[in-house]
Amino acid sequence: MPLFLALIALVIDGSMLLVKKRALQNAADAAALAVVQSAPDPSCTSGCLTSFATDYSQKNGGPDLHPCNDAVPTNPTDTNCYRYPYIDKDGNVYDGHAVGFPKEAEVRMTVSSPTIFARSIGLGSAFKVSARSVAQTDPRLGVSPVPGTTVAGQISTQTTPGQVHTITDMVTLNEGSGVAFAMSRVCNSISYSGAGSGTWEQAIADGFLGSASALGVFATNGGVDFSGNAPKKMKQLAFDQARCMNAPNHDPDSPPSGTNQCTAKAWGTPPGTGTDSINLCVQNLVNIGSQPIGWPVKPPTLPTPLPANATFNPMNDYPSRCANPGGSIGQNWAATHPPGIYCVSGANTNLQFSSNGVDLTSGDGYTFFALNGATISTSGNGLKLKFYWPTSNCVDVRPTITRYPTYKCFNRTITNYDPETLFYSSSPSSGGTCAICLQGQSGNLTGDIFATKPDAFPPTPTLTQTGGTVKVSGGALSAGQGFIECWNLQISGNTGNYQGTGAGLVLPGGTHTTTDPDQTQTIVIPGTTNPGTTIATTIGTDIDLSQ
Repeated sequence: MPLFLALIALVIDGSMLLVKKRALQNAADAAALAVVQSAPDPSCTSGCLTSFATDYSQKNGGPDLHPCNDAVPTNPTDTNCYRYPYIDKDGNVYDGHAVGFPKEAEVRMTVSSPTIFARSIGLGSAFKVSARSVAQTDPRLGVSPVPGTTVAGQISTQTTPGQVHTITDMVTLNEGSGVAFAMSRVCNSISYSGAGSGTWEQAIADGFLGSASALGVFATNGGVDFSGNAPKKMKQLAFDQARCMNAPNHDPDSPPSGTNQCTAKAWGTPPGTGTDSINLCVQNLVNIGSQPIGWPVKPPTLPTPLPANATFNPMNDYPSRCANPGGSIGQNWAATHPPGIYCVSGANTNLQFSSNGVDLTSGDGYTFFALNGATISTSGNGLKLKFYWPTSNCVDVRPTITRYPTYKCFNRTITNYDPETLFYSSSPSSGGTCAICLQGQSGNLTGDIFATKPDAFPPTPTLTQTGGTVKVSGGALSAGQGFIECWNLQISGNTGNYQGTGAGLVLPGGTHTTTDPDQTQTIVIPGTTNPGTTIATTIGTDIDLSQ
């Protein structure tokens, strides 16, 4: 009986084990092929590969699979697992990177197979059945021929037209510091009338031969009109020469302007001789052309008035706010008004300096604005003013000629404000009035003076053109310094020796065009021959079982 049962177990149970072995091998082959096809996809991570391996194993009757966890990859011990890339017993890694080593994946399985007769003769109720499979994928390479090419040489002639240049000549007022600029285009935008600093006979008697009648550098979009007693002289004038030279009833006429007939002891011409000419003239005439120019010094951004009783606080208010100066400004006004920026507002408002001996040059000085059509006037003798500059709180020293485009005060960067502003009036000066009227004797005004309304640009060359007017009479500007910008400027009487500080003014002059010669160039392009070649291409992929 035992022999009989052993023969039955060998036939029946052995056949069942062989069937189980074959089925398990099919599952291992299917799982290995699934892994090796999915592994090259970078988006298929470990979880993705595990899912593919288990799915194809289960579909073929195999167990669930996991990534092999072998302590020594060359001596594998884990089962029911897959490994990608496959590592053989010599440590070779089959990841497709090394020459001769394709991409390969290994699957190992072990399951229990129950028996029917083997346990009757004491051989146990189940046997272990194992299967192993290694699958590989290799690209199949092909060759694509690339035929050679031949490019014939070329000879060409290329002509480049000459470039056309439009050049604007720049005019530098270099005969001394600039005194004033008038925006108006009328030919009497600057008028110089009255007796000047005295008659020729009085000048000879005083021993200075008319030198006190010599003014400095002026510029305008229009012209200058001289009238009254000679001598009256300007050192330099930049103006619309085509329209306003020798204009009827207007100066400057040439001669005597622009010739050796216009000399003055104050200018040192001729050197050392002290000769003078008894005439109304400009020594140096400069043509700015027919295109009007803008303000050489940018007018300041206007401040906002503080409440009526507020005191100017430079830490917070400079230069964007201004305090109320109260009534007219007299000798004792500074005792109750600290240095700073002050303003009045309104078309019928006039800021007056009417007392003799007013001196506002101590400390940091004062700046005055007349806003919304208000005007400024001075009539007292001995008026002394100096523009406001908070010396102890500004990085730069007080400016004298160079106006800072940006500067730092109170740890703030200041822009769009002329630091040398002394007077500003927004009155358009219609009806023959003046926006800023400077009268009196022995004045000393240090700072820039602005009457720049209206804001229209460019100005039109009409005979009735109006705008902000600055009027200087008496000796109001004696020994002063700064730069005047207005639409119209009227100078009369004894004007003293006002020293402008518009040095370095550069104005656009006339324009002309030039054309460069044409350039002809011969270009030779040599021929080229490219030999044929071949390109390796991937035409497919082999997937099979290597083990």
